[in-house]
Amino acid sequence: MIYIIWFLPPLIIVVLVAYGVITLRRFSKALFGTPDPLEGLKKQKMSNSFKPKSLNSMELVYLPRIKRDFPQLSVEELKKKGEGTLLSAFGALASKDEELLSQDLSKEVRQKIRIQLKELQEKNQDQFYDRVEIHKTVISDYKKDHGQVWITLQTALEGYIYLLKDGKLIQGERDYLSQEVYTLYYLYVQDVDLLNNKEALGLNCPNCGAPVKNLGSKFCDYCGSGIQEINLRVWRLVDYKKE
Repeated sequence: MIYIIWFLPPLIIVVLVAYGVITLRRFSKALFGTPDPLEGLKKQKMSNSFKPKSLNSMELVYLPRIKRDFPQLSVEELKKKGEGTLLSAFGALASKDEELLSQDLSKEVRQKIRIQLKELQEKNQDQFYDRVEIHKTVISDYKKDHGQVWITLQTALEGYIYLLKDGKLIQGERDYLSQEVYTLYYLYVQDVDLLNNKEALGLNCPNCGAPVKNLGSKFCDYCGSGIQEINLRVWRLVDYKKE
């Protein structure tokens, strides 16, 4: 009798463990199509890597307004230019070569990438963008503010995107596609008189990055470098960010 009492608790534990394993395998089978939960999670991860991320499209609302306000503007051309900018930036960052950037990039975007390149060098990191493909680009916002007009786009893309430090993976996945969304900001200046300072436009010296306080300045107030005049009467892609 004593022997049976001593043997009972381990037996209960074994039964509970067995029940838990069976339940887990059934759950995995129902959820992933395989009784092996680790294999199921791997399959789910692989499946998710092929699903493009959703975009905040407001084209039905904003496209008619843009066409009304700027009948000569081709939004499709803006989209193509934005996609090209992203691919150009990816190529420069992956190769750590600013010379690979498109010649028509705005000074703001060029300066942004220059800073990112410097950071990669200082941290001994390597950024990879392999087999990048654009899924779709949409209008997500349109607004006017103090002489400025902004068109905001969102781009969904995929690729093998990851970051190494000293040869070790620190971000992203080597073996799985990354699905990413980028937001792009186009600026058009309608009323130059409202733009007297850097805060109104967001311009920086291409050499030192200091704010340009006066649109008529030919030289930087901080480092003395020459500042090329910017054509404000065109749509310029002035920034982008990963969501």
